[in-house]
Amino acid sequence: MIRPASSKRTTPFLLACCVVQIAGCVYYWLFFKKNGYLASPFVYDKADTFMDLFHTMYWADESGRYTAWNSVYPPLNFLVLKSVRWLMFGAAHESDAFNLRDAAQPFFLYVLAAYAVAVLFVFRDALWRDFTRPQRALVFVAVLLSPPILFTVERGNLIIFVLGFLALALSSLGWARALAIGMLINIKPYFALYLIAFVVTQRPKELISCTLMAGAIYILTGIVLDAQFLTFVTNLLQFSQEFSLFSPRELLGLPSSVSAFSTILRLYQYSGGTLSIAGFDIDAMATLIETVKWLTILALFIALWRVRACISVETTLAATTIAISNLGVWVGGYSFIFYACLVPIFCRLTYSKIYLACVCLIFAPIDAVVLFNESLGDSYSYLSGATVPVAFQLTAGALMRPVVNFVLLFVMTVEILTNRAFSMPGILKDTRLAIRRDDRLSPIATFQRNGFSRPA
Repeated sequence: MIRPASSKRTTPFLLACCVVQIAGCVYYWLFFKKNGYLASPFVYDKADTFMDLFHTMYWADESGRYTAWNSVYPPLNFLVLKSVRWLMFGAAHESDAFNLRDAAQPFFLYVLAAYAVAVLFVFRDALWRDFTRPQRALVFVAVLLSPPILFTVERGNLIIFVLGFLALALSSLGWARALAIGMLINIKPYFALYLIAFVVTQRPKELISCTLMAGAIYILTGIVLDAQFLTFVTNLLQFSQEFSLFSPRELLGLPSSVSAFSTILRLYQYSGGTLSIAGFDIDAMATLIETVKWLTILALFIALWRVRACISVETTLAATTIAISNLGVWVGGYSFIFYACLVPIFCRLTYSKIYLACVCLIFAPIDAVVLFNESLGDSYSYLSGATVPVAFQLTAGALMRPVVNFVLLFVMTVEILTNRAFSMPGILKDTRLAIRRDDRLSPIATFQRNGFSRPA
């Protein structure tokens, strides 16, 4: 357990993190000035900058969003973007998403500001109570300049707006939490895994309220948006099962799951490639990777079931969020940004130093270490507005982040299985501190007043 506000080393460490992130940004900028495009982990298609945003914004006003484009975005995303598009362009209509991006250039500063403000919503007082305000400011800078956030901004992905709702879910109770989780599920459907976590930990009140909220938001927004909104469910199932949607270069941009390695092996096998390591062929290696991943996720939920009588909702959500980011390649490296909300939770756990070390490594600009270059020929770069020679870069980050993320999942599973996150000596120590300070707002004091029963 780490207490940032009372530790003399926390502020210098956070300051060092900011320096590292600034150095990473300097590296990206110098690379861009020299080559005319952004280096890895940014996507290798340099003409596609911001297009996660503008493809979705374009289809927000098109009737075939679920039948022709086969979108996996819930209706809420399109309704929000319809409003944004109207504010930007009024009734004007563009012929395709790329023209829409060109027309939006005068608004880019506002879009970037909105993304930065979205990161600010992470820092709710109830969640970050163990950090001083200067420490929170340093964390904000370190997170804002991190590769996962920069990658999300460069793609223009709507996942950035998950952060505020995730922070609300971790720091609120009752219907406020239900609303936050309902919104999360309607922005990114894989957050429905929270509902399974509530089933496993036997929390019927949270399960019912969150399910009703998510269902109500989906049905109401779907009815308002599109008569074909139920087709979204079919599209989502097909998307999660189709491993050939992404090329190896896309998979090795900013992968969050070790499934990136098994998928690349499968793609290599289907292209006619052969490989054998220590007697394992491609099929055996890919199967082994997936089996270990799914067994670990299963072990995590078994662990949650074992400690269901004493584990808090906050820890349950944090553990489930780690599982979400490890699910598969379809989750994407964007999911790393969720860990900005989990830092305060990690600080309160037994293996806090391991968790924080993993998060620091994930958020660090380790992509500056390039292991392999592949020339892709001349290609148009949107940011420089020129056709330039482009090379795909395989970086240390592409290989390390999925492994580190799996280590995070494994350590969390071990901590919950061994019940170390809920050791009575630590609880008693925190209770004595809360009583001594007469902190009536402290969760520990509340826990003491309500007796040693399962936290809310």
